[in-house]
Amino acid sequence: MIQTMFDSDSKEKAADFRRFFSRFSTQFYAAIGYLLLVLLLTYPAVLHLQDRLIGNNIDNWIYYWNNWWIGRAIVDGHSWFSTEMIFFPQGTSLLAHSHSLISSLLAWLLEPLTGPVGAFNLVWLWGLWLGAWGMFLLVWELTKQPVAAFVAGFVFAFAPYHLTQYLAHMHLGTIHWWPFYILFLWRSLRQPDWGNAVLAGVFLALTFWSGLQLAVFLGLWTAVYLLWWGWQNRPISWLQTGRQLLLLGGAAFLLSLPIVWPILNNFSELVGTAAEVDESIIKQTDLLAYVVPPTYQPLWGEQMVPIYQTFRVNQAFMPYLGLGVLLLCLLAVWKQWRDARFWLWSGLIWLVLAAGSQLRFNGIVYESIQLPYNLIKSIFPISAIRTPERFNLLLVLSLAVLAGLAVSWLWQQRQGRWLLPLLGIVLLLDYLPTPLPMWELPPSSPYLATFAQTEPEAGVVNVPMGYDLAKLLLYYQTLHGHPTVEGHFSRYTEETYAFISQEPVLHRLYPADDIPNAMSPELFTTFSEPISALGPALRQLNGTGVRYFMMHLPYMLPEHFAAFEAQLPLVPVYKDEVMALYDVTQPRPWQFAEPIPLSDGIDVLEASAVLAETAVTLDLLIQLRNQTGVGEQCELVLGAEAAVSPPAVLANPGAGWQPGDLAQLQIELPLPPDLPEGAYPLQLRCADETTIELTDSLLVKSEGERQLAGPLLNAQLGSAIRLQDVRYWFKGSQLHLSLHWLAEAVPQQELKLFVHVLNEQGMLVRQLDTVPCNWQCPTSQWPAGQTITDEAALDLWGVPPGSYQIGLGLYDANTGQRLPLVLEDGTAVTNNNYILPETFTVTSKEQ
Repeated sequence: MIQTMFDSDSKEKAADFRRFFSRFSTQFYAAIGYLLLVLLLTYPAVLHLQDRLIGNNIDNWIYYWNNWWIGRAIVDGHSWFSTEMIFFPQGTSLLAHSHSLISSLLAWLLEPLTGPVGAFNLVWLWGLWLGAWGMFLLVWELTKQPVAAFVAGFVFAFAPYHLTQYLAHMHLGTIHWWPFYILFLWRSLRQPDWGNAVLAGVFLALTFWSGLQLAVFLGLWTAVYLLWWGWQNRPISWLQTGRQLLLLGGAAFLLSLPIVWPILNNFSELVGTAAEVDESIIKQTDLLAYVVPPTYQPLWGEQMVPIYQTFRVNQAFMPYLGLGVLLLCLLAVWKQWRDARFWLWSGLIWLVLAAGSQLRFNGIVYESIQLPYNLIKSIFPISAIRTPERFNLLLVLSLAVLAGLAVSWLWQQRQGRWLLPLLGIVLLLDYLPTPLPMWELPPSSPYLATFAQTEPEAGVVNVPMGYDLAKLLLYYQTLHGHPTVEGHFSRYTEETYAFISQEPVLHRLYPADDIPNAMSPELFTTFSEPISALGPALRQLNGTGVRYFMMHLPYMLPEHFAAFEAQLPLVPVYKDEVMALYDVTQPRPWQFAEPIPLSDGIDVLEASAVLAETAVTLDLLIQLRNQTGVGEQCELVLGAEAAVSPPAVLANPGAGWQPGDLAQLQIELPLPPDLPEGAYPLQLRCADETTIELTDSLLVKSEGERQLAGPLLNAQLGSAIRLQDVRYWFKGSQLHLSLHWLAEAVPQQELKLFVHVLNEQGMLVRQLDTVPCNWQCPTSQWPAGQTITDEAALDLWGVPPGSYQIGLGLYDANTGQRLPLVLEDGTAVTNNNYILPETFTVTSKEQ
């Protein structure tokens, strides 16, 4: 008898062990299968874990910066939810920022082993794998069928909407905790015990730590599910259900307390910022997008691009359902109605809410069709979701479960199993994301490591400024560690940009074409004229803690260079191919021309003339030698007083001047309409009778045409081109040249201009080779008899102190042979390289 009982117990234990091993092995094989699938379908990510960043949206750099910031805040013992590292010196709250805190913490732990880029990528790939495996566990619980569960996991992870959001927004793509939460909530309601309820609370907390909006979505899903469950299982034990939900909520609250507590302390701020922008009528789902394959699909995605161009937000975030998934959903509703009902009805709810306030189809908004989202869009925390198309994340959840239910039914039909391989191919082709988009890392300078140790508390202005580019430039802060004046905060207000919009220098540098969304352009475009009292303005900026301008050369457009040069004629303290660093405490560490004494109190550092239709404008950069220069007046004189400008004050009294301060101004000289033909030299004449002869002249031709010209040269190059004059000037470290070519006949060659900078020994130290007009006017297109105005610029930063001359000429672009160069008096020029007679001297402040 005893032996029989012993044998029976042994058999039960053995059976339990076999069931456990079978369950464990199934889960293990599924995990391995998803690992292989993720590595294959995200190719080439596994080959570039440390030299590229997964993603295809400029917002990716926000999440890369988030990882850096969380690590820095932990090491420094700083609050995670406020910072002065961006929007310095005022700083900003990060409470409503697009955090995925759990992802940042995991990346911080991995970074010592993998580096920051590798950590970001591994956490991203791990999230994709975990979501697939979590959905596998959920659908396996619902169907007891591993093939069905595996298909559901694939759909959940690689659904186009989830994938495109995940590639752009870490805080929205990290939905991988959802299946685990639903699994344990499902168990806790059917098998009430504290373990399942607490585990559901743990995964709700992990969702909260992954993204506040994800927690809002999961809360809405929970509300809908509880209403459904209560209706389907009435009457229910409210006491028992309430106890389970209390355990769940208590566990989630306690584990989320580090986030919840600052939210509660700043609740009114969160509600206010959430309500400021209503994007429900512009960022809703275009219903046509549900049936248009994504553009990243390697076989036919390119053909979909014209259709996607009619969409708005769905150009980036693609809610394509998929032909195979759509068929599976219909099959699930048909054959598995009892189990599919909730997922069908809830999915329809999310689809309707994702459509926003007004119906959009094929790019057209039908304003007369008002949708249910209008009823809830202003209710917090739904208002914090911002864009209704994000409800498609919940739709992905419903689709995955419905697909699993359908495959489960197919597996039960032995004669229908042959469809599964075909179905797998359809699903794979529908959702295929290979090759996964990845960012090349922005080019960086080796000097950033040195700069990181140079006054690390000093603030930096990134140039160019601008709302969108500021996201990418966050990357550089992770290398140098200095606080930056701009940055990115997801719930910005006018107060966030108050320092930039009110600080005179920064206001003038902000580009009008990259202003933060929904903000008034007038905040950044009220003033555009250069600041005259530049020295006091730079000293004021330095007084706020902002000392450096870091120019990121790969992202500088010609208009950015022009704006910076016009506002800040500074010389960098460091420059390479990637960056130029300007120090407001050393605005001119190098001089590229000898200062010209204008009086006892003022030196002229730079002077350049610009011709408009009715006036000549002289741009002046002066340096105050002492206080006697304050208030001095000068005027611009044309020829023998053919025209005289109104007097201009070079350094206005009352600006708080100090010796060494810079001032910039423009003196405008109106031109008489009836100037006779001839050359009119320009002079700068001051009240103390000091006169500076400028190298520029106004040339009036017989037909009335006017141009600024340097000393007349009339040198012949080859048989078809004459160089009439050359003038040059300096702006910061840039050497600017203006040349006038006369095409006496149509040139038969494609020619290039060369400009050489030669030291005292005649050695070449800098050179420029370019098609005339900065590659815009090839010589083969010059009409006979036409004068061509050609301008070029050459950077001289890094040229050693000393005296230099400028040489120039033309050469055949195909053969490299220089055109013969003969001066007006018939003298042949040596080496066909015309050397301008003037020299210029480069000096450093340290000399």
